[in-house]
Amino acid sequence: MNKHIFTEKERALIIQWIEGTIKREDSPHLHVTLNRIRKNEKQFMYEIKFLALTIRRLHHQRLRNRDDDLATVLTLLPITITARNKFAYVFYMLKIMNAQELANDTTQATDARLEAALEAVRLSIEMTKPFQPLEEESCN
Repeated sequence: MNKHIFTEKERALIIQWIEGTIKREDSPHLHVTLNRIRKNEKQFMYEIKFLALTIRRLHHQRLRNRDDDLATVLTLLPITITARNKFAYVFYMLKIMNAQELANDTTQATDARLEAALEAVRLSIEMTKPFQPLEEESCN
C-alpha cells in the first residue's frame, strides 16, 4: 500500500496551477499529472471514500490513537460539484486544508491552533450551503 497519491513535485505543481500562477501548458510534468488524474478520477474517488470509511471504522473501534494531532476527521459530505461551483469548491478545500494544517501544528500557540480549527469548521459549513453565484464585482 502506498502512503501518498502525489509526489512532492506533483503536489507543488498542482498547488501552483490551482492558485493560477502557472498554466497546464507551462509544465509537461503538470500536463501529464492532470491527464492521469482526469483519466483515473473514478478510481481515485473510490479510494478516497474507501480510506475515509476505513479511518472512520478505526476511530469507532478505538484502534486509532494519534498523539501528534487532535484528530483526523474525514467526512463524506453530499456536495454536488458542478461546472458553476467547482472553482469555489477547490478554493474552499485549500483554505480548509491550510486551516487544518495550522490547527494540527504542535509548534503553534494553542489559541492560534483553536482559531484555525474553528476557521476550518466555519469554512466547511459555508461550503455545504447551497451554491450561490458570486456577484460580478467580487470575482475581479
